This record gives sequence, structure tokens and C-alpha cells, in this order.
Amino acid sequence: MNCYPSDYASGGIGLLTSLNVNGCTKLSLLNCGWNQLTSLDLSTNTALLWGLTCHNNLLKTVDITKCTKLRLSVVYCGSQWTDEDKTTSQPMTLYYSSQNTGTFNESSANNSGVTLVKQ
Repeated sequence: MNCYPSDYASGGIGLLTSLNVNGCTKLSLLNCGWNQLTSLDLSTNTALLWGLTCHNNLLKTVDITKCTKLRLSVVYCGSQWTDEDKTTSQPMTLYYSSQNTGTFNESSANNSGVTLVKQ
């Protein structure tokens, strides 16, 4: 599932303020970066495997503890903002479990400002 704005590569900001993926139990990839999301519930998305990209939103936390197939190496959730104009960044917390294997790519610009918390 791709929810990027069409002009994201040139700094465009999407208009998506909410996204309900509950019940999408077969969802294996979610790209929803460059929008205005303030929350993202992934508690029923246990099939996520190929990637999660939710950077450049307004998220304070993301919880992937139930997404046990999702490897940390394909998660990009940093560069979160405090307002929809995206002028000031804020830290973001990623909650994960021991089943989320792989190495989180902290050097990626799309993971800046992320604190990892193992549950």
C-alpha cells in the first residue's frame, strides 16, 4: 500500500491526516511517508514484512511489536515534525519486540530522531 503524495520527491506534503489499516491483516508493505499523520495503529497488521515507511509525518510513536515478521532494517520512521508546515522536527519513539530482527538503519536520513524501545 502506497500513500505517498505524488510530489514527495520535491518536498511535497500530502494531505493524509488519518489512515485506518486495522483489519488489513494481509498488508505486507506500507508506505505512508510525507503526509500529516499524527497516529498509526499497526496492532492488527501482523503480515507486515516487506517494509514500513512512515517518515516525514507528525507521529510521536509507532508500535511494531505485533508486526513480528517485520525486520528493523526495512523500517523508516524518522524525521517527524511538530506541525503540518514541517518547520520543526520532533523526536519519535519506535516500540519493537525481540521478534523484529535485523539492524535498524540509524544512519538513514529517514530514521533521524528515532528512539528505539524494546518491549
